[in-house]
Amino acid sequence: MGEQINCQLTTDEQINISKHKMMRKWSYLWQEYTFTNPTRYTRIETKLRKKPWYNKFDYNRKSITTISRMKFGHACYPAHLHKIKILESDLCEFCNKIGDLDHIFYDCQKYRAQSNELFRKLLKLNIESPYNIMHLLALNRKEIYDCLLYFVRITKIQI
Repeated sequence: MGEQINCQLTTDEQINISKHKMMRKWSYLWQEYTFTNPTRYTRIETKLRKKPWYNKFDYNRKSITTISRMKFGHACYPAHLHKIKILESDLCEFCNKIGDLDHIFYDCQKYRAQSNELFRKLLKLNIESPYNIMHLLALNRKEIYDCLLYFVRITKIQI
């Protein structure tokens, strides 16, 4: 048997060790959950973060809420409103196509000019098409979020 070492840890050291163990276990559970129960959000946020996604960005509450709603898919667009039984149809009133976020940002004829502007901005950021809103949100890049927020602002859509 080896020599026993008597080492006292400070309270701060004990707390740090506990936090590290807890975060490691939580991360493992998150990975397991995202694999067995994939959701819109877990496909976007594949890793558990110590701090919220918006901590590193200088956004106001409205911008944070808008991006968060898009990440969760809980926003005021026909497909979601139909899902929660607020609207009878999930179709876009303007185009008669499924009114999801991808349709609103990329396909809707009502916002064709704004969509084209969004495409140009994304190309300048070296984001290749075809575009998918979940993929853009998963990149967690401020300049992409800024483009999406600008689109929301100039189209005056409610998210």
